[in-house]
Formats: sequence, structure tokens, C-alpha cells
Amino acid sequence: MVQRYTFHCHQCNSFDICNIKKDNNNNNNNNKVQYWSNESTWRLNNIGSGSSKEGIASYPKMGSKVNITIPIVLDISPPPLDLIEIVNGGSLIWDDSRDGIELVVGSILIYDNGSLIIGAEECKYQHKTTITLTGYSQYTEENRTIHGHSFGQKVIAVSTGGTLELHGQEPTPTWTKLAKTIDSLQSSMFRKTTTPAVSPIITLATKVKGWKAGDKIVLASTDYDQYQSEEIELIQCDSCLENQVKLKTIPKYMHWGDISNKVDMRGEVGLLTRNILIRGRLEADRCQSTGMVCAFFPNDTFGGHIMIVGGFTNAHIEGVQLVNMGQPHMISRYPIHFHLCSDVDSVGGYARPAYIRNSVVQQSYSRCYVIHNTHGLLVENNIAFDTVGHCYMTCDGIESRNMIRNNLGLLTKPGLLFPTDRNCEMCNTISPYDFNGQPTNCGGCDGVSTFWISNSNNSLVGNAAGGSDAVGFCEGDMPEDPGSTSTIRDSVFVGESDNVGQASSWIPVGRGRTNPFGEDYNMPIRGYEVYDGTNFIINCMFINYRRDDSARNLSAIAWFRFNDWQVSSKSYLERLQFINVTRRFYMEHSMVDGDKTQTIIDSDGSSTGIPGSVVTRNIPFYQSDQCAQRDDWNAYLCIETTRQLYVTNLSPSETIYNGVETMVSLWRDDNDDPDPDSAVLSLFGLPKHNPRIEFLSLLYKGYNYTIHHNHPIPPHLSVKAINWEAGESMLIGVCLGPTINTTSIQLTKMIGDTPQYILSPINSKSLLTNDEHHYFYDHDTGMVYFYLEQTEQRPGYYYCPLQGCSQIQIDSTYLVPSTAICNTELNNNYLLVFDEKLNRKFSGSSFGVRIIDDKTKSFRGNKVASFIPTRQGNVIRIKCADEYPCCMVPNSFKYLEMWVNGGQPGTTTSHHLLVSVTSFAGLTTIPIPIDHSTIINGQWIRLRIDFNQLTLPITKVVDDDHDKDHNFERCPIRSIQLYGDPKYIDTNNNTNNSNDNLIYIDSIKLIYE
Repeated sequence: MVQRYTFHCHQCNSFDICNIKKDNNNNNNNNKVQYWSNESTWRLNNIGSGSSKEGIASYPKMGSKVNITIPIVLDISPPPLDLIEIVNGGSLIWDDSRDGIELVVGSILIYDNGSLIIGAEECKYQHKTTITLTGYSQYTEENRTIHGHSFGQKVIAVSTGGTLELHGQEPTPTWTKLAKTIDSLQSSMFRKTTTPAVSPIITLATKVKGWKAGDKIVLASTDYDQYQSEEIELIQCDSCLENQVKLKTIPKYMHWGDISNKVDMRGEVGLLTRNILIRGRLEADRCQSTGMVCAFFPNDTFGGHIMIVGGFTNAHIEGVQLVNMGQPHMISRYPIHFHLCSDVDSVGGYARPAYIRNSVVQQSYSRCYVIHNTHGLLVENNIAFDTVGHCYMTCDGIESRNMIRNNLGLLTKPGLLFPTDRNCEMCNTISPYDFNGQPTNCGGCDGVSTFWISNSNNSLVGNAAGGSDAVGFCEGDMPEDPGSTSTIRDSVFVGESDNVGQASSWIPVGRGRTNPFGEDYNMPIRGYEVYDGTNFIINCMFINYRRDDSARNLSAIAWFRFNDWQVSSKSYLERLQFINVTRRFYMEHSMVDGDKTQTIIDSDGSSTGIPGSVVTRNIPFYQSDQCAQRDDWNAYLCIETTRQLYVTNLSPSETIYNGVETMVSLWRDDNDDPDPDSAVLSLFGLPKHNPRIEFLSLLYKGYNYTIHHNHPIPPHLSVKAINWEAGESMLIGVCLGPTINTTSIQLTKMIGDTPQYILSPINSKSLLTNDEHHYFYDHDTGMVYFYLEQTEQRPGYYYCPLQGCSQIQIDSTYLVPSTAICNTELNNNYLLVFDEKLNRKFSGSSFGVRIIDDKTKSFRGNKVASFIPTRQGNVIRIKCADEYPCCMVPNSFKYLEMWVNGGQPGTTTSHHLLVSVTSFAGLTTIPIPIDHSTIINGQWIRLRIDFNQLTLPITKVVDDDHDKDHNFERCPIRSIQLYGDPKYIDTNNNTNNSNDNLIYIDSIKLIYE
């Protein structure tokens, strides 16, 4: 039976923590507090008196639940307890007159004017003490709740009205750097003595105080192998100077301690030991969780955690060591977690702002110091070592004004919680688990970061990341703060230094030095990696980024690879210097959305030699007569002005996808690239929704663009101006496809989410000159054109004005269901074969084809060709008329194009078609099959067949009877025919399944080269 002890205090006044003392009779000298060891302190409730011998039976027994409502001084180590609740004016205060007090307990709940106090700011706790949190797993232990809020298990929970004051001794400093390089066990430094067991004395960059014999320190890895960080015990050293300590064991690895190329590359040294220790007790010799967790963490990893939520009275943590904390499979179960606390400084009314300082998180199984929807928190002079998942972390991107200063993070390992925590192996194992609920892949993972700061409106000063599985510092801009930027200034970046490293088990060695792991020691090296949002690099120097003969890409500035998130057209460089750098920029060959829109501005010409120039991706979409190809950068250097366009599907649930991935294509109609299809920017969307509905493009100011989809147009779509200046406008076209009723189209000007006015239709595109109050719908092409103008001015580096970005919302119904790819100026150079009628250059010799006069069935207009390919003998034949024998010259056309509809919606028949060419001499090529999966029942899709591939097998045959009239070398093609695959022909010409096999064909063209 679990015993519950309750303590009551009706008149508990304030008391002086720094002056609590006991007299010689073990009584307190102040009647405001009671002592745990005094029998008179306890009043039993609901359990009888028990034995009175020495009062032992009156003390809380093992496994008890203890409810504290008066100030109690903990002056002994109680038996292991199940739960302590500190409420209603109760306090648990640590006695600072003796060493070794240990409290073993499942959980501690602090709320409703309750307090847990170990020391104070004015009198730091002087002795050693331990809190051990117990529990096997979330499946066996009770979920602790306060006022309906879940805190989980193995927790120190601080809720509304609760106070947590932890004030341990503060070593000076908590971490520093080496003053000299420490050689490893095999190095000459330690071979000078004849006694291999000699403990080395190491010299530090600063004087140290409070670093004592028996304490543990950590030496940071100074190589690509983060596992070269080493934990070593200190021993007594009477001969050491104030900046020296003596190690009990010789380091296994070399630790660099020199300044090279004007950059301080000295390895960090941190003191891990604190006199207040909070730890999670590992209860088993193996994992106690799910198979997924145990596959990656086979040992017991169910650690403890501290969780502080909004409404607390005070929370101050300093001089504390936390070991075996965090739970790798549970969200919000982190070593120290400020959760939904809002403003925790003077802005929130706190006379003593909250902080975490001079503390250590070691062997954490899930994160380190986590700030969630909390603002104004001070995180200072802390250490994190050997931890799992993002370590110093802000969660949602709304956290702001937090000061993260002079912290050290070492050995950050991948975790399971989110895709960015995971390594590639975890991502390939855990699915579907990405932001969209789709299977994860390595491109969306491998991002675990020692400092994961999702909003730039926080201050990071003097921090150091000394070894992560993926990233040291990841700082991003989130849409909750659209004016935030990432700025780095007055800094020096070194590509390769004098530190050549030391080989270890998995780090590749080549070029006479160690190298980053992966890609056969050809992992790219870059000084600054541009990623999310707006990036500024100001007054920085890049040194020693020199290429060699290997395949490795090494550059001063590069972009995050496989980036399907957004970039900003406002990112810029200013006052940069490059020393011993052969490649200033490099864009990798990956091609997801963020890769395609990479860009940065050279504001003063210090990086490119051209002030105001812009570096963009070297794809034909961005080619212009103001651009120069830079092969060494894999980029264009352009004198253009970049802007961005945000296309959003406002009704994904109403969009007909027909099994294809959502995609938006942007065409620049004036692009003079000889291959029109290459002048297209195809985007697959930002990974925030499933299916993806937001598409962010990069455009040049002063050009016209059209937008197309690879599926029918969403019934509700918005086109938004991003990073535009007030008064800027652009002619935009959106492919809607044919419509039965033009009154079903409505365009609305919006500023943010507020409608401004409805655009009116106009009869000609030429009348749209800078007129944003009208639109033009082109019945022939299915395009709608309008001017988008940014009405308001953006403040600072916001991507939208405060009122919101200007946008046009397009609402359309009663459209012909067709793939939203329309003919525009970009691909308007074609020879029409059939649309409403047959071109006179061609003759009709088809069999089984009907021309139907029904605009509800046609792609556009009234007439459409219907065709049953499974019926024997049926064929569509495109044949040159006798008076135009050279109507199809092989090298003149690029595609045979037609729009095809698979017939009745809802039917499941697959349409297996073949296409072939016949020469004047009667030779027919081997038929080319058409992918039947591209023909969709009930929807029009554009079908393109490579004309050169189609006609290449034609062999010149000289026929004397025709040679007088035809030059076969110039025009050998007589006809093109489309028919059903014989394997699927209904030899009985059964008419019962004619509707299932019927297809419609319209708008047949030959597209010129």
C-alpha cells in the first residue's frame, strides 16, 4: 500500500535561505521551517502512528507519496520515494551543512506557491548533493499531471505558481580553450618520458578556479570525427600554474591548440563536474521502449527531465549537472525545457528574469536546453556533451528575444523525434514521418544541429559547437517573423588550416590530412552555406579554399544541397575578401525547389567585380542577354533584378491530381533559348503540406511569366508578390484551360487576406498595359492574363508589407478537365493539323474516327475526334495532301503534339496506343508505344511525341515513278498513324465495351524546332 504524507502550514512567512541553521539538539533556530530528520516535523495522515522507536516509523517510507505544504529542510537522504508534491506554500529546502544528501524519487511536482530550493543567488550551495529520478518506462510509470497538463514520468515539473531555485557553485570559467596543442598517446610529447603512465599537464588559455582533483573535464574534438571528444579526470597537481591542470590519463587523440590564419582554432576544454547533480536512473540493462526506438538505442535510454510551463513564479538554474536525462521517443521530454512560458523577463512582469547558466547537460537521450514559445530567457555559460538530437533549440520559430551566450556544445548525435534530427539510416527506416506525412528520405534529414535556432530574432553570442553528426549552427527564418534575417559580419572563414587531424576509425584520410566523412573523402567544403530566408554576409574574409585535382567541390560560399525550402531574393554580400581562394561560389548539381531558386546579390562588387550583380542558378530559365555563364561556379552572373512569386493552391482537397505529384511550371515567354521546354522552371512545392500546395519561385523583374500545372487547375489559386517594392508590377499569365462558361472565372485583388476589388474582364491582352483592375481570358489558349502590383511598401527586410503582400486570387469553375498546360508565346510556333477542322495541307484517310460536334466533349471549341483504338482496323492517319507532299520534313519539327482524353470518367480501361511513320515508298517504321498511364479517363492531357525519334528509322528509297516529283532525301514522310496495340485489339469488334475503350483527340499540332 502506498503511503501518502501531508504537511500543513497555516502561517508560513518568508524566510532567509542563507541563514537557516540547526542548534545542537537538531532543532531549527527559526520556527518558520521544519527539518526532514525531526520526528516532530511529520504528522501522519490516514496511516496510523506506527512505531515510535527513534521516530523512524514516522518518517516517509520507501515508495511513499509525500505532499509538502510547509517549509521543510532536507537534511538527510530519505528512502526512495514515489512522488513529492510541493504545493500551497510548501518548500523543500536543501540543508547546506553536509555533503552527500541524495533524494531518490520518481517525480517532483511544484505548483500553487510551492518551491524547491537548493542554494540562492547570494549564497550558492556549497556541498555535493544528488537528485535521482526513477522509473522504467512511460508504459510502467504513472503519467504525472498538474491542472490537467501532462508532464509525463521521471520529471521535475514546475507549473503555475511554482518556484525552482537551483544554485550550485560556479567554476571560473565553465569552459575555456587550450593554450597549446595536446599530442595524443602516440605523439612525441608523451614519448619524452620513460614512464608511459605519466599524467600530462595541459596549459589552458585562461586561469581557472574551482577546477579540482576528481572533477571531470571534456577535451573537444578538433578533427572531423566528433567522437574524438574525450572525458578525462583531473588529479592533484601541486606544481601547476593557475592556467594548468593535470590529467589522470593520457588523451587518445590530438587536440589542436594553436591560432592559424588569424583564426582561433584552439580546442575547447569544459569542466563537467558540478556539486548539484540531477540524473535519471537507468533501471535496466537494455531498451525498455518500442522496437523502433530499441533498434537505434538498444540500451536503457529512459532518462529524467525538467519541464517548466507558463505561469511559474520563479525559475533559476545555475551550477547544475544533468546526466542521463531526456527520452528519445517522446516530444517535450528534454533535460531542461521551458514550455509555452511566453515572456520570462521584465516584459512578462518578472522582477528576476528566468535563466539557465553555468550548468552541464551530459549523456542526454533527447536534446539539451529547449526553449518552446518562450521569450526573454537567458541561456549562458553552459556545456552540453554527448547528447542526442538538436541540442540548444528553439522549437516553433516564434521564440524571440532569448539570449544564448557563451555556451559550448560537443558531440551532438542524431535522434528520432523529427526528420531533421535523424541521420539517413533513421530516415530510411522511419516512414511515413516527414512534415507531410510522406516517407522520409535522406534529403530531408541529416540536419541534427548543436544549435538549432529557428528564428533569427534571438541573440547568439560567443557560442561554440565542437562536433556534431551534421550541423554546428542552424539558424533559420520562419514565417511567424517575416522581418528576421541571418547576418554574419566581421568574421574569418578558413577552408583548410595547418591542423591536418589524426586518423580515427571512420574518418577518411587523403591529401595528407583527414577529411569530412562521406563521398569517398570528397565531401564538399564551404565557408558559408546559404539556406533558409534572408542571409547577409558583411565584412568577412575567406582563406584557403583551393581546389585540387579531386572531385571534391570546395568553395567560399555555397548553398545547402537538396534544399526544397525557400531562399530569399534579398540575400546579399558586402565587403568580402578572398585569400588563396580558387572558387568563390559553387552551386551543387542537386535540383529540388530550393536548389533551382538559389541566388545572392553582390551589393558592392567585392565578390564578383560587378556592383549590384546577382548570382543565379545556371538553368536556361534564368538565361538572359544580361547574364554570363560561370562554369567554375555552376552558375550565372547576371545584371538583373530578382523578385519572387508565391503560388498557392487554396483548395487541395478539390483539386484533381489523378495520381500525379503536384507541380507548378513557370515559363518566361520571351526566353530566346532554342529549346522552349528547357526555359521552364518546374517546382514541386515547399514540404509543409501533403499534397504540397505552396510554390516559391525566383523571377527577373521586367519580364513576363506564365504559370502552368501538370494536373487540372485548382479551383482556387493565389499568386502573391514576395519581396517586391511598392509600385512594382508584372504581367502574369495563368493557364486555366478551356472553359464552358467564362462567367465562372473570378479574379480578386487581395492585400494579405483582405479582398480589395474584383477584376473585370477585358477583350484584348494588349489593353492590359499596367492595368491591375482588369484581366483578359484567351479562349484560344486557355490563358488568363493580369497585372500583379505591390501596393504597399515593405518595412526593412520583411518579405511583405505589414498589411500583407499583394496577391491575385483566381476562382474558376466549369472548366474543361484538362492538364493546365497552355500554348503561349513561348511555344506558339507550330503547324496546326486538326482543331475544329483539318488543315488543308493534310488529307484525311483515317478509319473508325468520328468528328463529334459537342463542345461539352471537346478540348476547346465545338468539334473533337473520337476513336476506339481496341477495334480492329481503326486508325488515325495524318497524311500529307497531294499538293503538299513535303508537309512533314523530319528536321523541321520537334514534337507531334495532341490533346488526349481517355473517355468516360470513372472507367478503368487502359489505352494502349502505338504510333508509326510511313514513307512515300511504303516503308513503315517500327511502332513506338505510348505510355498508357499518361492517358487519363475523363481528363484532357497534352501528349508529346519526339518527332525526330519517330522519323529517324525512315530509310531513303528511290522510286523512279516518284522521283520526278519528290525529293525523298528532303521529304520522305508520307503519313503518321496512331492505332491500338494489336495485343489489345478486340478481333470480334465487340461493341459492348465501346464506351470503356473510347478516347477523344483534339488540337493536333506539329511543333517546330
